[in-house]
Amino acid sequence: MTPSITVKQISKRYRKGRGLTNLRELLTNRSDSNKNSYHWAVKNVNFTLDPGESIGIIGPNGAGKTTILKLLSRVTKPTSGEINVNGRLSALIELGAGFHPDLTGRDNIYLNGTILGMQRSEIISRFDQIVAFAGIGDYLDTPVKRYSSGMYARLGFAIAAHVDPQILLVDEVLAVGDYAFQQRCYARMDELRKSGTSLILVSHNMDAIRRVCERGLVMYRGEAIFQGSSAEAVVAYSDALREAARKNQVDIPQEEGISQRVMTFDAEIEKVSLLNEDNQSISVVETGQKVFVVVDASINKEIHSPIFSMVIRITFDFAPN
Repeated sequence: MTPSITVKQISKRYRKGRGLTNLRELLTNRSDSNKNSYHWAVKNVNFTLDPGESIGIIGPNGAGKTTILKLLSRVTKPTSGEINVNGRLSALIELGAGFHPDLTGRDNIYLNGTILGMQRSEIISRFDQIVAFAGIGDYLDTPVKRYSSGMYARLGFAIAAHVDPQILLVDEVLAVGDYAFQQRCYARMDELRKSGTSLILVSHNMDAIRRVCERGLVMYRGEAIFQGSSAEAVVAYSDALREAARKNQVDIPQEEGISQRVMTFDAEIEKVSLLNEDNQSISVVETGQKVFVVVDASINKEIHSPIFSMVIRITFDFAPN
């Protein structure tokens, strides 16, 4: 079986600081003697992906995850190494990439589909499916610059997933969609995988990685520190964060505030439950309803002056006027 993707020792570096502004600077800066002027976004990464396989790439911000997707989709070239891609590739890396803001949703389906390699006859035959999946029928003839981020994501994924790609690359952009749309995306990715599509998913949502991907690749500071099953990759990622926290915690003054503190795992949250006034578990809260957040946590060492905090994130998906 010929792999869909083969990545051999790829590395990508970027110059730090300002760019070269004239020919003299270009000629006098050809030497790599000042290695501190470069940043290695990706360094010596290897992996292969067979047809129908899925791999999740995880890691903290700046680890090189999106850079790998850009290298695979030929948005940028590697500094060194070799990438072999076999089959039609569809990528959803950046929200709204390939869309023209002044064109309508209808026009952008044709534009983006063409960019992704579809023939006009293919776009016409799948047009209704794309519109139905995106759920933008009422705003199909509205310029996309008036779309919300959620509508952008729905339309972008709908097009990318109906190209019938042999390889699908998906970055964190699905995070802006609502729960129902995310479930449709996961179901569509399952369908594509069953039909032989190879999938690479980049996400900070570990549940999504475990659900969608068979394998996991953990990136840390540009290097691949673990490859294995998705469940094992999530554990390896957690271990890497824990180790980094242990190494750095002595350098973090306690008075800097909660936003500056690092994760120490002195205490760990094991379960979070949302209960109504009858102590029954619920997943939907109605307006005016009183609810209780119950947290089960394990305390692994003696902690002085513990601080408990909670963030509630509400996502609105407004339709354009």
